[in-house]
Amino acid sequence: AQPFRKPVLDYNRAACAAALAAREAWNPQAPLILDAGCGVGWSTLRLAAEFPEHFVIGVDQSSDRLERGKPLPLPANALLLRADRVID
Repeated sequence: AQPFRKPVLDYNRAACAAALAAREAWNPQAPLILDAGCGVGWSTLRLAAEFPEHFVIGVDQSSDRLERGKPLPLPANALLLRADRVID
């Protein structure tokens, strides 16, 4: 019953800006797939390969998981970001 009061942290703002810029640079009209909780990014890679006309954003709140096993060769239609997935 209370409004959401958690502040938007700088890394979340940066992730949002990076996602918008990457999609704009690749194809701003492309359908979007959000891979929430992508872990190390294998699911994001798979989704990007399976849906080449879509822009796929893999999001995980753990920078450790996102950095594990990198560099992961992502196609141009995919992006991995560290961000919180809390929604008001």
